[in-house]
This record gives sequence, C-alpha cells and structure tokens, in this order.
Amino acid sequence: MCETGLTGLTGPTGPTGPTGPIGPTGLTGLTGPTGLTGQTGPAGPPGPQGPAGTVLGYSSMYGSGEDTAVEDGTPIAFVVANISLGIVPSLADNGFIITTSGVYELSFSLDVLINGEGGETEFSLFINDSTPLFPIFTASSPVADTIMRTGVSTIVSLTAGDIVRVIPDFVSGSPAPTYRNPSFTIVQLS
Repeated sequence: MCETGLTGLTGPTGPTGPTGPIGPTGLTGLTGPTGLTGQTGPAGPPGPQGPAGTVLGYSSMYGSGEDTAVEDGTPIAFVVANISLGIVPSLADNGFIITTSGVYELSFSLDVLINGEGGETEFSLFINDSTPLFPIFTASSPVADTIMRTGVSTIVSLTAGDIVRVIPDFVSGSPAPTYRNPSFTIVQLS
C-alpha cells in the first residue's frame, strides 16, 4: 500500500467568479426619528364665493306706548306691523298668520305695570286660540306701581294656517295691571 505524502503549499487565489443572483429583500428596519418641520408654504388662492344665505321668513309687530288694561283672554293689541317676508302680520287678529309649515323662533316683550298690591298677570303663547302652548312669563309684585320689562324667546313648530298670539290667561289685582310697548317678532328657522 502506498502512503499519501505531505500536503503541498496552497497555490495562488484564482480570479473572482461572476456575481451570483440577488438574494431576497431583508426585513424593513425600524423607523427613524421624525425630522424637523419645514417652513410653511405660501397661502393658496381664495376659494370661490359660497352661495348667498336664504331668509325663509320674518315679521314683527309693535303696540302702543300708552297704558292698556290687561284683560284675561284678550290678545295683546298691536298697532304697527313692520316689514315681513313669508309671514302675515295681522293687526286685526293681533297675531301672525303662518303661511308655511316649519320651525319658528318667537320673541315677545312688553312693559307691565302692577297697579295694585299683590297684582299678577300671566301671558301665554296661543296657537289658533286653543289651550295655551305654555305660559311664557308671569309678572307679579307685592308692591303697587311696579313697572317690569318682561320678555321671552322660544322655538316652536308651526303649521301653515296657524295664527299665533300672546294672550293674558290670568289677571289679578285691583286696579288690574296694565301693559305698554309690546313687541312681537317671528323668524322662520326651517
């Protein structure tokens, strides 16, 4: 049997072989920190003008500055109807006639003079002279000759053909309370 001799010296490195194919993409690394905010860019041009607003309806009425007796069940009297749109102010009815069903804001105010001690009066909003929708305010005083400026605003749903009035539905005191400078405004919201 022959014996293998000693391994000879390593020869010189051969030339580099051709590049192999690209391997698969590795996993995405962690996101780096957020950079500094850049400068604000210039303002853009103005946008187009929007459509004009729509007023659905409004009206107002005003009463006398003279003292008028508060009478239970008698509507507050008005003597001047202001400009209106889509709502009919009726001085004959002392109220507004609704022409379009919708939601309305009603604002009412007046001065009440309590002439006798313990005098009191309650004003309610009536629709079509039926049961009051609700009392809108009460004016009372234990002292005679007291003047109060009272008022209220409320939002209600009304139907075409409704007549809206403010009517005292409780009056006490002797002499009876009086009122002056009533103001009644209505605006259709929807």
